[in-house]
Formats: sequence, C-alpha cells, structure tokens
Amino acid sequence: MRAFLTAITVSAAFALPAGAQAQARDWPSRPVRIVVTTTPGTSADLGARFLAEQLTPIFGQPFVVDNRPGADGAVGVASVKSAPADGYTIMLASNSPVSVNPVVVKDLPYDPVKDLKPVCGLLQSPNVYIVAGDAKPQSLTELLDGARAAGRAINVATSFPGYKLSAEWLASLSGVKFNHVSYKGTPQVIADVAGNHVDMGLVDRAVAAPLVKAGKIRALAIGSEKRSPLSPEIPTLRELGFADYVSFSWISLFVRAETPDDVVARLADTVERVMKSDAAAEFMNTKLGVQPMILGTAAMRRFQLEELERNRRVAASAGIQPQ
Repeated sequence: MRAFLTAITVSAAFALPAGAQAQARDWPSRPVRIVVTTTPGTSADLGARFLAEQLTPIFGQPFVVDNRPGADGAVGVASVKSAPADGYTIMLASNSPVSVNPVVVKDLPYDPVKDLKPVCGLLQSPNVYIVAGDAKPQSLTELLDGARAAGRAINVATSFPGYKLSAEWLASLSGVKFNHVSYKGTPQVIADVAGNHVDMGLVDRAVAAPLVKAGKIRALAIGSEKRSPLSPEIPTLRELGFADYVSFSWISLFVRAETPDDVVARLADTVERVMKSDAAAEFMNTKLGVQPMILGTAAMRRFQLEELERNRRVAASAGIQPQ
C-alpha cells in the first residue's frame, strides 16, 4: 500500500488543464476534514478512514475523519453547510442524506441538490435482511409466512431512512406489518439482532459479513439483482418472489455547492486514481467486501437524481408520506 502511494507523483495525480492547475495548485495548504454522517464502524466510516490514509501522503496534508452522526445524516450535512466552501470540508455520505431524506423527511433543513455538489462516487454494497444465529425461521419466506398466519407484526431494526424505506417497501409487497425500531448506527442494529431483541434487521452486507461468518447472525436475503459473488449462498429478494425489489447502500463524496470547480476536479481526479489502485481493490474486496462505484462529478449527479426518483417511486408504492 505504501509503495503504491509513493509511486504516485503529484503531477500525475493532479492531471488537469493548465488553467485549472493554476487555480487549484494551492489546495490543500492545510488539513482537510472528512465529515462522515454515520457512527464509527459503518462502511461509510471505514471507507472514509481508508481514503484519509491514502490522500494524506499524496497531498502532503492531513485528511482527518470527523464522525457527525445524528438526525439521519442532517447533522453531518449541517456541519458541511456551515463550513466555508473552500474544499477543506468534505462530506462522505451514504445514500440516505442525499437521496432518501428528501423523500421521507418532512421540512428537511437542506436541499441535497441545491446545497451540495457531488465530487465522485466511491463504493456500494447490497443490503441484507438478518436474524439471530439461533433464530427459528430458516428463511425469509418462513418468517413472513409465519407472521402473516399469526396476524402479527415483525419488529425490524434499521439505522437510516434508506433502510427503513427499503424495509417498508418489503412490508407492502409481502402484506406483513413491520414495526420499525430505529438505531443510530448499523453496529447497534446488528448487536440487537444477534441478541434476539428484535425479529429482523436490515443492514449492508459488508458490515454484517463478519458476524454472519461467525454464526452470530444469519442473512436471510440480499437486495441485489443477482446473488453477490461475495456471499453467493444468500438468495436475492427477487428469487423469493419480489420481482422488482432491490436494496443497496452506496457511498459518495460531496462538498458545499459553492466550492470552486477546479478544487472539486482536483480532488475527484485524485480520488478516482486511488479507487482504481491495487490498495483500494484489496480494501474493498478483502477487508470490507464491497464493490466500487467510481463515478465522476457529472455522473454522480445524474446517479443521485436517478436515485431520488427511484426512492420517490418506492415511497409512493409503499404509501410512505414524509414525516
């Protein structure tokens, strides 16, 4: 990993047109803060720490991770909005703050399209429905059918609006009522699922994988279109009869909308090079178990808008109103 970093020259990492080089060459001249909208231990947090480790020696300035969880990501967004638009405050966010909150949160104190500018996409991971390792239901179908037959609701643990939206979509499709139990972070969801304090949880596959392997929890179904090559034993929701169902988490970088384009371009170009490196491949495949989602600034904006529209359709289908 260190060899890779020292092999990247500054001139190669910052390959921009001459005009942009002249405007961006002084950035960064001091530490850069990476605001993470989740608690430590999530895929977003781990991704931010990997990225900070990579960018610090390349730019010659510290990139410092600053976890700002709370209010479904709104606390982190507020921290970025209140900071100067100079490129020294970056937000590494999951999909909830930038593509789900506008659909499910009433009177949201920010507009993720008008207030934020995408830098680039980073990675994505399908979500999985999990139960305790010793839970009686051996499949999602068994759990849903049992609840339906008994006329009871299923207590489902989630940590962010994106998960809750996906879970409520499944509830509407299956005809089973879900009681949502909200947590501040994914690790707490997994802990309570493993302890049999709730019936089921929805989390991203990467964070759940170690405890699935250890037998503390079991993954009943995965939200990808096809079975994940990293967890081929987990059936997809589509296989179980929910033909259009998908559920995944993604992570990207954003800055304040007014941040200079040349600074954004310099950062995006360097991050893309890092994410295509052998070190990143090892981190994503071996240490975290996620897939790359390398999108440039314009492509990331298109993807964000597409996700906003998809989430609106899901909310309409499930009868979900902003609260």
